[in-house]
Amino acid sequence: MISGNVDVYDGPVSRYVSNSGVSMLAADYRLAPEHPYPVPVEDCYAGLSWLVEHTSELGVDRPGSQSWA
Repeated sequence: MISGNVDVYDGPVSRYVSNSGVSMLAADYRLAPEHPYPVPVEDCYAGLSWLVEHTSELGVDRPGSQSWA
């Protein structure tokens, strides 16, 4: 997990994804104080839920689908 905003990390994360082939999801979420807890957490969870529902069309593995030896 990276804290900050997408603009700050767009370059480094784009290079990481390009070089490694690892997919990444950046979830934008509403901020406090206008949107207090648990709104930001729920926004991130909604992004993760969307990712899980669309893994096949995005060509990514479902979370927890890999086995580690």
